[in-house]
Amino acid sequence: MKLKNIALVAVLLVAGSVGTLHAAQLTQIGVINISKIISSYFESSYALREINDMQSKFETDKQKILSNIQDLEQQKVNAQNAGDNQKALQLDNEIFKQKNYLQEFIRIKTNQINQKRNSLLQSQNFLSELVKAIAYVAENEGYSIVLRSDDPSIMYWNKEVDITDKVIARLKKVSSSGG
Repeated sequence: MKLKNIALVAVLLVAGSVGTLHAAQLTQIGVINISKIISSYFESSYALREINDMQSKFETDKQKILSNIQDLEQQKVNAQNAGDNQKALQLDNEIFKQKNYLQEFIRIKTNQINQKRNSLLQSQNFLSELVKAIAYVAENEGYSIVLRSDDPSIMYWNKEVDITDKVIARLKKVSSSGG
């Protein structure tokens, strides 16, 4: 795979040097930041607020559980210092149960939040609107190719080819006009 990428870069470099002789035939490449587009597009949506509320409640509940575990650990230390080994053992058992509950709670809530986020991002309406907005900007700005900025094969790109803000503007314009 890396050999293909190196070969592609070499071909692009050769094509680029030949292309200076034929400047009119240069291919313009655009780059977009998908994460920024998603954040901006969904910033005022009910679905994103719902995900943010889920995340916030998760953090609050997790902190309550952690606080409870810390209280139990302090009670255990106090019981040990008082020489009440039976109470310390009971508290140790309760701490163990609470830590297991916390791990399971984190796993379940994280999965729920991720599923909600993924379903939002994989919505056919959003994907369709995104592709149309990218195509519109690319065609109107003269870009032949548009790549994701988080693509690991991209080793360098200049900020001037970043069309993210233009795509966001197009998405907002289309969604506010209803088409």
